[in-house]
Amino acid sequence: MHLNRLSTSAMMRLSVLAALNLILIRQFDREVVLLHPVVILSAVTIDLGLYALMVYSGTFNRTLIAMMIAGLTSVLAAIAFGGLGPSSFAHGNPHEGLARIAEALIDRSLRLWAIVRGDRLSTRFAFAWEERSKVGYLIADVIGGGAIGIAGLLTRRTRPKSRTPEAAQASSAS
Repeated sequence: MHLNRLSTSAMMRLSVLAALNLILIRQFDREVVLLHPVVILSAVTIDLGLYALMVYSGTFNRTLIAMMIAGLTSVLAAIAFGGLGPSSFAHGNPHEGLARIAEALIDRSLRLWAIVRGDRLSTRFAFAWEERSKVGYLIADVIGGGAIGIAGLLTRRTRPKSRTPEAAQASSAS
């Protein structure tokens, strides 16, 4: 849907939704809490639901419903992976393992690039220890957001094509 096709009231409802998101961001004074996958993916899922209620009220949009189900699944997967307790925000949480995997991939890529260029790397790539949790959170956020986006794309692609009245008459006449 293009924004120029929305009515004025639908645009106002979208601006209210954007204001609610800004209030959510303002309430969290630490980016560590805001970047946590459970918080981000829950907010995205709630936003999809509010968008469906506020803009598409009275219609049954399968794409939005599939995206909300994928969002709920992503939230549950994030809870199962990292938990919700204080240890999921502390140093040594499971999300740091994702950051360590990213460190290893980046380090190997840099070393391979150095070999191709004929140079030699003497240092190892590593994130700062205080940033490792944030990087792990971002990786989990991207995975969950990707799942939501893929669910929407697959639902849209597998939706049956709507038939025009002319095509319906031609098929019933034969």
